[in-house]
Amino acid sequence: MATFEILDQLTKVADSSRLQDCMKVWFVQKRAEEKAFAGFLRDQCVGLRMTNSKNQMLIAKLEALGERGDVVRCLDHMREIVARDSVKLRVLEQLLVGTHVGIGLKDSYVADMEENEYGFMSPGILLLLSFHG
Repeated sequence: MATFEILDQLTKVADSSRLQDCMKVWFVQKRAEEKAFAGFLRDQCVGLRMTNSKNQMLIAKLEALGERGDVVRCLDHMREIVARDSVKLRVLEQLLVGTHVGIGLKDSYVADMEENEYGFMSPGILLLLSFHG
């Protein structure tokens, strides 16, 4: 099979018979980094949601006070802050989803490596190696 030939060539180039082990370690480390990043993003999303909720309650209270000059100016600022925080939250949530996809891919690569003698038989991994080599 061509895949085995590529693996043999990669092993020769790397001058190591433990290339598969190195690849597995790399994917496991990257998966752990992404899990830590996902946890950070999740915490940031939760904090931003709480801040937005508090700000929205404050906006409701300011609206209840009526049309006083100071209140209107504060209300406009609060609305702008909530709008910006909502945009940030959407971006953070998109990053979180993308990170979870990356974690899933790395999990499947590691599982493939554990199942197969020549761990990274996936064309996607071989393509990845060609970019990082």
